[in-house]
Amino acid sequence: EDMHLGPDCINLLAGGIRTADRVLTVSPNYAVEICSPEGGNGLHELLRRRGGEMRLAGILNGISDEWSPATDPKIPQNYRLADM
Repeated sequence: EDMHLGPDCINLLAGGIRTADRVLTVSPNYAVEICSPEGGNGLHELLRRRGGEMRLAGILNGISDEWSPATDPKIPQNYRLADM
């Protein structure tokens, strides 16, 4: 029985969380938020358990302000806006 909907209900999101190798969210803060009863909408215990298994994480949206394609050693060709 998921989210107290009854024994004949299937919660596909809960099934996905249970079977996923990792659960990633849009930010580290949101990963923490969904582990609370208020933010987890009934899935907080399952998400908390996945976090305890080191299988829940948040990836911050966007590119950091420090990153520059002109100096990044991990891209094959560096470039600047003037190169476009």
